[in-house]
This record gives sequence, C-alpha cells and structure tokens, in this order.
Amino acid sequence: MERQLVNQAARLEVSVQRHRLRINDILTLKCPWCEGAFVGFDNCFAVQHVTDEEQVEHVGMCGRYFCGWYLQKCNGSGPCHGHVRECEAAPPKYKGTFVGDDVEFLRVHAVRRRAAVLEYLHVNVQDAAEQAKLREVLVSDLRDLSIQL
Repeated sequence: MERQLVNQAARLEVSVQRHRLRINDILTLKCPWCEGAFVGFDNCFAVQHVTDEEQVEHVGMCGRYFCGWYLQKCNGSGPCHGHVRECEAAPPKYKGTFVGDDVEFLRVHAVRRRAAVLEYLHVNVQDAAEQAKLREVLVSDLRDLSIQL
C-alpha cells in the first residue's frame, strides 16, 4: 500500500512538472511570426522582432513586425504603426499613439496570460488534486508576472 502511494505521488509530481513546463511556455511572450521569445522593447509598440539585420541572421530572429499590445502580425512598419494606433488592446490613454509604458504593457499581458493559463487548466487538468498542486507550484512563477489565478 505504501509503495502504491509513493508511485502515485511520483506520477503526480511528474505530471505537475510537465504541465508547469507547458504553462511556462504559454507565459513566454513570443513573436507571432516565428514564435521566438522576446523580453521587451523600446517605447514604440509597433515592434520589430530585432532591428539589426546582422542579429537577424546570427540570432535567428525573424525581423518582422507585430503589435506589442495584441501580438498581432503586421506586414511591415507602416501597417504595424497603423494597427498599433487603433489597437483595441491598447489602454485608453494610449489610443491613437504608437507608444506605451512598461506598467501598462505588463498589465495588458498579465490579463492575456491569466486567461490563457486558466483555459489551459480547464482543458488539460481535470483532476482536482493535480490542479491544486499545479496552482501551488505556479504561485511564484505567476507572482513574478503580476498574475493571480
């Protein structure tokens, strides 16, 4: 009986870690074109996934444009600036502009990330004990991103 409990606990731990890796992937901000991660960018929310052509070739980033608020693909600088100016995800004070700030960027993406994690949990983790353990393990990861489930 004790061995069975140990095996059950080990399986739970493996499953929780597997889900945690998937959720961390969901939490990683990525270029919508190439799925390459990005950490941040300067004030303009018409983001180019790296601006130095030499970096594009050597680092493997795509160099394409997307909206920093909504992570929408854009076909070039002009269309991207046009989208960002009208983007529905932009906070009201930034409507009609190309800029934003780190606080609003993190807030907008915390809302999006929270919804994605909750959807993942709902679809992929039906077992109550497993979900409780996973939520417990995720607390510090989510806290760093200002996300509460």
